[in-house]
Amino acid sequence: RKCGEKGLLAPGKVPISRRSAHARLSAIIRDMADTVTLEASSLALKAAGLATAICVTKLVLVNFMQAAASVAAGARPPEDSAMLAQAGMGTQDGFKPPQDVKDSAKKAKRDAAWEWKRRVDRIQANDIENVPVGLVIIWAGVLCSQFPDLHAKLALGT
Repeated sequence: RKCGEKGLLAPGKVPISRRSAHARLSAIIRDMADTVTLEASSLALKAAGLATAICVTKLVLVNFMQAAASVAAGARPPEDSAMLAQAGMGTQDGFKPPQDVKDSAKKAKRDAAWEWKRRVDRIQANDIENVPVGLVIIWAGVLCSQFPDLHAKLALGT
């Protein structure tokens, strides 16, 4: 039979009414919805959201620090030299520290800039390795924690 007729055909070819089919479908959907319901403490959600915001903000700030350190050290690619020279940021020597600086004051300044760049690069690499794993652990803890309020306090470090 077609859907517009008196009843629907079930897999066993037994006609059933629309009301019965709707009731069965509603029961199946209700049972499925019960199996995927997740509950979390509002305090744990707020703590995880705050921790996520802090981690993402730190990632963005470290990226800006890395860009500034690269420009200060002259470590941007050579194709950026024209753009940065117009902005008054000096020349860019590429990815290697300059070896031909004769003035000791300039050499000390360039060495300090390169050392700062290397440090910021290590900070950025550490963040790229650890922040995503930390976020997964924080959010898994929100959803799976037996003591969500304790988890929230630990996530915030209080």
